[in-house]
Amino acid sequence: MKRDEAGHKTTKMIETIVVVLLLARLALPDLLVRVKFIVESIQGSAYFVTPNPPMLDVDAARVALADAITVAKKNPSRENKKKVKDRKKELMELMEKVREYVQGIARANPVFAENIAAAAGLYLKNFPGKSPQTYGVMNTGVPGTVALIAAVQESGIYNWQMTLTPTNEDSWTTFAITRKADVMKGGLTSVKKYYFRVGNGGDVETEVFSVVFSIVVQ
Repeated sequence: MKRDEAGHKTTKMIETIVVVLLLARLALPDLLVRVKFIVESIQGSAYFVTPNPPMLDVDAARVALADAITVAKKNPSRENKKKVKDRKKELMELMEKVREYVQGIARANPVFAENIAAAAGLYLKNFPGKSPQTYGVMNTGVPGTVALIAAVQESGIYNWQMTLTPTNEDSWTTFAITRKADVMKGGLTSVKKYYFRVGNGGDVETEVFSVVFSIVVQ
C-alpha cells in the first residue's frame, strides 16, 4: 500500500487518476490550436523534465497536419483528403502517448495530480481526490532536482527560497525569482531534507511568504 508524504493511503487515489485529452470531438482547426496549447504548456512547466514523446515530435506532427489541411483545401482530391486523415491519425497517436506520460507523472505524485494535469493543459476524469495543492514540492525523477509550485500571486512575482534549517530566519536564501508559479531546483544533495517557501517579491519589510513545505530529495 503506497502512502503520500503525510502517511495517507493512496492506492485508491492512484487507481482513480485518469488523465483525459478531450480532443476527439474537436474540429480540425480547434484540434490544432488545442495541441499547440498542450505542447507549450508541457514545455513551459517544471513538472515535465523529459517529455516522452518529445514535444518537438508532437509539434512536428501538428504542423504536418496543418500543412496537409492547407493542401487539401486548395486541391480537395481523394489523395489529399486521405493525407489529412493519415496525418491526424499520427498526431492523435502521439497525443495518446502524451496523455499516458502525464498520467504516469500524476499517478506517481497523487497529491499533486490535479496540478500536474492542469500544467499540461489536460484534465482528470472524475477525480475524487484532494483539492489541488496551493504550495508544494515534488521529486522529478532526476537525482538532486525538485519541482515546486505556488499559488498564483497578485504581484506576479515569485521569490523562491530554501534552507536546511527553517527555524533560523537568516538561513533562508533566494535561489530564483520568476514570473511563473512553478520552478525547478537542481544541484541538491540526495537523501537530504530541504525546506522551501515562496514570497511575493516585496521589500524586506513588506514581503509575505507562503507556508513552509519540505521534501527529502531523491
